[in-house]
Amino acid sequence: MKVNKRLMLLSSILVVGAIATPTAFAKSNHEQLAESAEGGVGKNAEKRSDEIDVTARGDVADYWKPEWGNLLWDPFKSDAVKDWSENGRTISGKLFAGNVPIMIQVDPDKYAGLVGEEEFLTWGQITSDPDGSFSYTTNEDSPKDTKVLLAAYIEGQYFASTVYTLEKGLSLEDNASQPLTPTNKKGWNGDYYYKDGTPLTSKWLYDENYQSWYYFNADGKYARNQWVGSYYLKQYGAMAKNEWVYDENSKNWFFINADGTYAHDTWKGSYYLKQWGHMAKNEWVYDKNAKNWFFINADGTYAHDTWKGSYYLKQWGHMAKNEWVYDKNAKNWFFINADGTYAHDTWKGSYYLKQWGHMAKNEWVYDKNAKNWFFINADGTYAHDTWKGSYYLKQWGHMAKNEWVYDKNAKNWFFINADGTYAHDTWKGSYYLKQWGHMAKQEWIKDKGNWYYIKVDGTYARNQWQAGYYLGNYGQMLTNTTTPDGYQVDGDGKWINKNHYGDNYDKSLFGWNLTSDQVAYTDAEARRISNKIITSEMSDREKCKVITAWIFGNTYKDDNQGTEIYKKTHADTSWAVFKNHKAACSGYVRAFKLLGKYAGLKVEIVNEDQWAHQWNRVYLADEGKWIACDSQIRMVDRESLTPKYFGFYLKEVAMNEEGRLQLIDADREFLYIEHKKEDMIKCWDNREKDADGYWTDGFTTWEFTLEEYMKALDTYKEWRKFESEHMGIAFL
Repeated sequence: MKVNKRLMLLSSILVVGAIATPTAFAKSNHEQLAESAEGGVGKNAEKRSDEIDVTARGDVADYWKPEWGNLLWDPFKSDAVKDWSENGRTISGKLFAGNVPIMIQVDPDKYAGLVGEEEFLTWGQITSDPDGSFSYTTNEDSPKDTKVLLAAYIEGQYFASTVYTLEKGLSLEDNASQPLTPTNKKGWNGDYYYKDGTPLTSKWLYDENYQSWYYFNADGKYARNQWVGSYYLKQYGAMAKNEWVYDENSKNWFFINADGTYAHDTWKGSYYLKQWGHMAKNEWVYDKNAKNWFFINADGTYAHDTWKGSYYLKQWGHMAKNEWVYDKNAKNWFFINADGTYAHDTWKGSYYLKQWGHMAKNEWVYDKNAKNWFFINADGTYAHDTWKGSYYLKQWGHMAKNEWVYDKNAKNWFFINADGTYAHDTWKGSYYLKQWGHMAKQEWIKDKGNWYYIKVDGTYARNQWQAGYYLGNYGQMLTNTTTPDGYQVDGDGKWINKNHYGDNYDKSLFGWNLTSDQVAYTDAEARRISNKIITSEMSDREKCKVITAWIFGNTYKDDNQGTEIYKKTHADTSWAVFKNHKAACSGYVRAFKLLGKYAGLKVEIVNEDQWAHQWNRVYLADEGKWIACDSQIRMVDRESLTPKYFGFYLKEVAMNEEGRLQLIDADREFLYIEHKKEDMIKCWDNREKDADGYWTDGFTTWEFTLEEYMKALDTYKEWRKFESEHMGIAFL
């Protein structure tokens, strides 16, 4: 019988502690097994699948099941089989994978034997122990030279040893030192790849079958679970592509691009790969493309919509810079500076950022830089030009302190104390602050048992009469005494209408040569009329208009100057105005001054006690300026006025804002005098000129224009409207 004399020792070998022990090869297909044994590699190339991760050599795949694990054929080096001995036809020893002992288990249905062309004969049997010891004994009729192939199943992988030849009379050491090295090896052989019988070393190989690159180290084994340059070789040697890999050495993840190089300085989804490809973890990274910073969490994902220290990471992880961000957790707005830190204890426009960066809302804040308090509205803007309780916020939001403020809504002044509260029920200089802090104006107030009259400008009246009451030097109303001008007042401050003046009266108010009864009558009438036509709500200008209208509408010009009748009628006194309703210009101006006194006006007489035309000058305290008032029209009698123009009598006087008197005359249509200086107002005298025309005061001539004339008419119409609405007493 012709035999190949090839003995294959096949058994299942398992690392102690492994889960399963795969089944060894079956009896059939002996020739194919022989081919696998011869040379240690089959005719089929290595086949690997990432899905089932099964590796097979030659036709062994026909017998191997995927559930048994990975199948690899890899010759043991001679130093992997130790402690060999030969006892007749028995070989024995211990098998190790590195320093790990191997336990050989023999499936009772499997055996080692000689493969022949026509029949199969058994030549021996194998035994093994748990410590890795094994032995193989041939039968007596075994051939002299027996080739033995040792196989092992280690940690889920199947290995085949080098084929050894046992010759009678030779020690196993001699046999083990000369492993069989076929000269026709090519392609894969375990961890090696042969080309022309020589294993590749320190070279790359592209395997068309696996569509992948492999690298073979200097010892010829393919690289696995390691880097070669920028490339990573996985567990079974294939170069990683377009996938994540975990490197046990660096204890980190890497992403491998489609070309096999590691990704770096870029993002893969929510993960950032740093300069050398390491996945960033629990650290800040700067992305040159995004030109911004990102914080990477411990799990490698980027932080977003959250804070890291003083920095805020937005929706896509970008660190906020120079912008407002809304934190849903804090339910508030924050402003992020250009360097990425949150702004605090400072302003951004109308908004204030507090100690920890929260935008202030509906609360008081103290700004250390401004050294002042501010109130922040519910929308985050600072309150201004308004009140918050007892405190006033000024134009730029500063809380007013120790100063006067004008409230446009209340249309009044307030004084703010040093602590920011408004002053009330007290004096500040000449001004009185009422219960709610409003400055008193044009009204009576009572303070500490005394009455005061507050004028329209807010100052208290002093040394003057006000509606029948006299205010002393410090503004308090006098009671039960005689006033400086000789009048008696009772316990309520009212004037007693039974004074005896003699010559002790004010000549500028009454005139000369009047009896005490005439003075008393004139004074009483002036009080009565003043109380009738003047109200506390009127401005000083309105008071001037009302007094002018009453005198002009109720007084005729006395033409008896220089006669005895003139002396008897006292035409140059205010008594003549109130008693006879007929007077000279000096009587007009004294009556105006007397009425102005009880109206609370400061009145002077121009050209007083001179043989010349006289008129009044009045200081408008609420406007801060002087105006001229002339309550008569020279050379014009009441009887000469006719409804010639505009259907009504044209004989009133009006004053414009420049202090100019504008007069309408039935004969000459237009008259005017202009306040050129503080102590001089031009007089007029018609010189046979119509508009456009010229006017003269007897010494100086000046021109007026049609434009000025029309302006005078407009002012006159305004005056008439005021007269009809408020007076109704321009004529008796």
